[in-house]
Amino acid sequence: MPERLRRRATAPPIFPEPRSAPLDEFSNAERIDLRDAARGQVRELEVRLEHGRDLLAAGRDPREHGWHESPNLLWAAREGMLSTAVLGKNLPHKVKW
Repeated sequence: MPERLRRRATAPPIFPEPRSAPLDEFSNAERIDLRDAARGQVRELEVRLEHGRDLLAAGRDPREHGWHESPNLLWAAREGMLSTAVLGKNLPHKVKW
């Protein structure tokens, strides 16, 4: 072993050891609560996505099956045929209708 490396290895550390324990931003209970909340939000999102998939599967061509059903509107949007002009032409103009 070179002398220079041996002296460096036996020298005191350059940085002193920390004198206090590092502070945790959250307690373990808070971490568990945050984890559970995130998991809950993921589960809710999965339910919403599944509902959207069901709507997509149920949708049919609104030109043949009507423009008043959400699945059909979603089908039209997916097919790229939905626009404000198309909606204005096929949906009622008054909210009460």
